Amino acid sequence: MNQQVGLVVADSVNGPWRKAGKDGLILGPSPDPKHFSHGKPVVNPALLKVGDKFHLYFKTGGPVRGTTVYGLAIADQLTGPYRMLDEPLTSKGVMIEDGSAFQWDGKVCLLTTDNHGKVTGIRGGGALWVSDDGIHFQPQWTQLGFELIPRYFAGYDPARVKKVYGGDPKFQRPKVLCVDDRPAWLYVPSGWNVTGGQRTVSHVLKINLKPDDGPLPSKEALPAASAPQ
Repeated sequence: MNQQVGLVVADSVNGPWRKAGKDGLILGPSPDPKHFSHGKPVVNPALLKVGDKFHLYFKTGGPVRGTTVYGLAIADQLTGPYRMLDEPLTSKGVMIEDGSAFQWDGKVCLLTTDNHGKVTGIRGGGALWVSDDGIHFQPQWTQLGFELIPRYFAGYDPARVKKVYGGDPKFQRPKVLCVDDRPAWLYVPSGWNVTGGQRTVSHVLKINLKPDDGPLPSKEALPAASAPQ
């Protein structure tokens, strides 16, 4: 319950690294008892620069036990201070986590897991939330971002799979790499090892976009991802 968000920064990937904020802490639950994050963990951060502002997306507990929401804190500088918005960005009554934020065709996208399938209809699938400004995510734009593991492996054999952990053959903690400002690669770990190994695994999936594909649901958002040969 005491999980919070920290940040270290450096002028080079080789360091030296220095802590931002107060001893590295840049975001924790609101001290206001009326705020939706009060007394809850603030975790799963996703950082994105939108215009001249820094958007820090975070997961916290929802209004009902066993649910989560994503919130947003905004700062003028990378190291803060960050100010939380008063309301969550995503639907209440669902269980989502592992957000990854990126921009695509002028829209801000937040890709999360959909643990119980109440957003996408696929238990363990991925939900793509889309916004014009990175603050107001339109419910009518929310769509399926990715499906379960068997969708992407033509030779998937459930008898061979080693279930290291988890109840569904799902991906977790999605991260998107954009090339030329378009989603190109999806990086996802999983607790289900499709080769039968005893360890968890990470996958790299190519995102096969068509030239006219975009982030809105009238076009396919993250279509036909495939595992590289």
